[in-house]
Amino acid sequence: MRPSVPAGSQEHDAQQGLRGRGAQRLRVLAAVRPLMWLVAIAILCAWLLPGTLGHDPWKQDETYTFGIIQHMLDTGDLVVPTNAGQPFVEKPPIYDWVAAGLAWMFGRYLPLHDAARLASALGLAALACAPLALIWPIYFYLRSEALFKVVAVG
Repeated sequence: MRPSVPAGSQEHDAQQGLRGRGAQRLRVLAAVRPLMWLVAIAILCAWLLPGTLGHDPWKQDETYTFGIIQHMLDTGDLVVPTNAGQPFVEKPPIYDWVAAGLAWMFGRYLPLHDAARLASALGLAALACAPLALIWPIYFYLRSEALFKVVAVG
């Protein structure tokens, strides 16, 4: 346990100055935090979208995937992915479901293949944010522990 420092001493004044500067830094950080999130989202979009939008289908996988998505949008049959009248069950349909939903939502504004390809960008964004979801609780736990120690010691 630390001995208390008498008020008016140089050490007491130095501790008060550090607390004041620390509080000021926290206020500045709290004011800048929304801007930091916007910058992070802009960087993520700048990384993901240029390779996703604005080009024709490149690979063979894209052509049959777009055929499945087109069939889902035309018929409304989301249970069995079908391409050219044949059931296509080689891969799980979750990507096709997400891509069909995004194509349905953004198909008015983007070409169908670009709107459907947003599912890949959404998946990569989720993959990029997954470590944050794991680290976030640990960060707040450690931060609350440190804050508790500062308040308790005093």
